Amino acid sequence: MIFILQPFANVGSLPTRWGNRFLLVFIPSALAALAILGFKPSAFFALSALAFLYLSSRVAMRPRIVSLIFSGACVFLLFLQQEIIQKPWHGFAFLAVYTAVFAITVREVFMQRRMDRQLKQSELHYRMIAEHTSDLIAIFYEDGELFYASPSHLSLLGYHPVEQTHKFSTMIHPDDFSFVRDTFIQIYKTAEGFRQFEFRIRTLDGTYLLLETHATALATDGGRKQIVAVSRDITKRRATENEMQTLAFHDPLTHLPNRRRFRDHVHEMIEQTQASQTLSALVLIDLDRFKTINDSLGHDFGDMVLKHVSERLRNGVKSKDMVARMGGDEFTVLLTEMNSTSDIDLVCKRILDAIASPLSVRTHVLYLTASLGVAWIGKEESDFDTLMKQADIAMYRSKHVGRNIVTTFEATLQDEQTLALEHELREGLSNGEITVYYQPQIDLSSGIIVGVEALVRWLHPSRGLLPPGEFIQLAEECGLIVELGETVLRMACLEMKRWEQQGISYETVWVNLSPRQFQSPDLLSSIQTILRETGLPPTSLGLEITESLAMKNTDQIMNKLHQLRDLGVRIAIDDFGTGYSSLSYLQQFPINVIKVDKSFTKLSSDEQNPRFIVTAILALARELNLRVIAEGMEHIEQIHWMRQEGCDYAQGYVVARPMTPELLSETYLELSDRARELVH
Repeated sequence: MIFILQPFANVGSLPTRWGNRFLLVFIPSALAALAILGFKPSAFFALSALAFLYLSSRVAMRPRIVSLIFSGACVFLLFLQQEIIQKPWHGFAFLAVYTAVFAITVREVFMQRRMDRQLKQSELHYRMIAEHTSDLIAIFYEDGELFYASPSHLSLLGYHPVEQTHKFSTMIHPDDFSFVRDTFIQIYKTAEGFRQFEFRIRTLDGTYLLLETHATALATDGGRKQIVAVSRDITKRRATENEMQTLAFHDPLTHLPNRRRFRDHVHEMIEQTQASQTLSALVLIDLDRFKTINDSLGHDFGDMVLKHVSERLRNGVKSKDMVARMGGDEFTVLLTEMNSTSDIDLVCKRILDAIASPLSVRTHVLYLTASLGVAWIGKEESDFDTLMKQADIAMYRSKHVGRNIVTTFEATLQDEQTLALEHELREGLSNGEITVYYQPQIDLSSGIIVGVEALVRWLHPSRGLLPPGEFIQLAEECGLIVELGETVLRMACLEMKRWEQQGISYETVWVNLSPRQFQSPDLLSSIQTILRETGLPPTSLGLEITESLAMKNTDQIMNKLHQLRDLGVRIAIDDFGTGYSSLSYLQQFPINVIKVDKSFTKLSSDEQNPRFIVTAILALARELNLRVIAEGMEHIEQIHWMRQEGCDYAQGYVVARPMTPELLSETYLELSDRARELVH
C-alpha cells in the first residue's frame, strides 16, 4: 500500500480538498478489497498503520495529525486481534518495523520543516534586497507579460510598470525599442544565458534615462520561460564620461578639437590618403601680432577674439575637414579629399580672407591677418610630428617674408630655417634674449624650499618664449652650447646673490651641464671665474650631468668630477634610472645627489614596477649616503608616497611651475606656505 500511495503523495502533498477526499475514498476501498480477497484483519491494520504513518510525512499539518491518529488507531486495533494475542512475537516484530518507520517519518518531517524555514528566510532576504535596492529589477514572460517589478521603478521613473503594463513598451525610446525587442528574443531563442546592453526609457515627466541592463533567461516549474532584467541608471555617469571625453579631446575655450584629437585624426587620414587617389594637407595657422591684442586689451578680450576666429575657420572649410586649436593663437586645419594643389590653395586663400574680414568685439573693430604653412600628406611614409614640423617651418617662412600669406613646405625651407635660426640664436646671445626660469625644490621632511633648478628659455623676438627643446640641439650642432651654458651659469649665480641680498636663502641653485660643455677643457676655469665675479660660494652651486654622459668615458669623467668636487660645488646625476649605469661605477663617482627621472615618479595604481624601481634607488642612495631629488611631481599623492619611502627632496608642478626670478621673489612666502602644506 505504501508503494501504491507513493505517486499520489508526491503530487501536491495532498493538502487540497481533492487529497482529503482521496483519503476518505481510497482507504475504505482498499480495506474492502483486501477483505474480499480474504486477508486476515491483522494484515489490514498493519498495512493501514504503516500507510497512514507514511502519509503523515507527505501531507500538510492538519491532514498529518489525522494520518497519525489513524495510524495509531490501526496499531491499537492490530494488537486487539486474536492472532497477535496468540503469537505476541508477531506484534513485537511489527512494532520494531513500525518504530523504525516512525523514526524515519519524524526525521523527514523535521527536515522538511527546516528546509521550509530556510526557504522562507531566503525568499525574505531576496525580497528585501529586491524591494530596497536602487536598481530596477523586472521579470518578464516570453510573451512580454510583466510578472514582477521592484518598487524602485516608482521612485526612479515616477510610475510603477504594473500600472502601465498596457503601454510599458511605449516608454522605451523609439530608437531603442527594436534593439531591446530583438535582444529579448535572442535571449529566449538561443542558449545564451546572459546579455548586457543599454537603452533609454522615458520617465513620467517626459525625460529619458539611460539604463545599463543585465538580462538572463530562466525556466520556471510550469515550463514558461522568464527573463530577469536588472537595470541601473547610468545617465549621470555617461554624461560625466562624455564631459571627460570632451575635455580630453577638445579645447575648453573654443570647443575645437585639441592637439591630441587632431593627432589621432591625422594618423587616420595618413592611412586613408596612402590608399586613395585624392590629396590631403595639414595647414598651420598663426595669427599675426596677436600678442599685441593680449597686451593692450587684456587676455579676456583676446579669448573672445580667438572664439570668433575659430568660428570663422569652421565656416571656411568643409564639414569633413577638421579644425583644431593647438594652443595660444595657433590653429590647424586638416584638408581632405582635394583633387589638386590648386584646390588647397583656394581653401587657404578663403581662410585668409575670412580672418582678414573686419571683426567687431565689444567697442573695437579689429583687422586681423594670419600666416599659413602647408604640409602635404603624400603617398610616402609620414607621421604627425613630421607634418607639424614641416608646416611650422613653412608658417614661419610666411611670417619672415611678410605675413598674411601662404607658404607650402619644401625641403629647401628646412635648411633655410636652420640657418636662419642659428643666426637668430647668435644674435639672441649677443642681445640678451636668453633668460632663465627657476623651479623650486622642497625638503620632504620639513617642507622648506631648499633649492631651485635653473632652466634656460629663449625670448625670441617674433616666436615668443621658446623652451630648450626648440634650440638646445641646434646650439649643440652649431657650437654655441658652451657659450649658452656659460650664460645660464652666470645668470643663475647672479640671481642667487640677489636673493641672498633680499633675505631669501636657498641652499643650492642647480644648473644643467651639456655633454659638450662638461667636456670643455675650460670648464673648471670658467666656473671659478663666474663664482669669483659673482661672489657666490661654491657650496651654493650645483651642477647636473646626465647619467648617460657619466657612463661614456669613465676615467675622463671621473677626473673632471673630482676636480669639480674639490672646487666645492655639488654634483648631481640627472635623469637617474634611464642610463642603465653600473652600480660599481656609481659607487666611485664623487657625487652628492641623485635626481630620479620623472618617468619613474609618474605612478598610477596599476603600475607597480616603477614603484619597486624607485624603492630600490632610494635604498641604494641611503647605502651610498647620497641625497635624492624626485622630479616630475604633479600630484600630492606622489609627494606623500615619496616622503613615506624616504626620499629627501622633490620638484614638479605640484610644488610650483618654472617661473621668472622676479615672480619667484614675489611669491616666496606663498610658495613656502604651500610647500609646508604639501608635506604635512
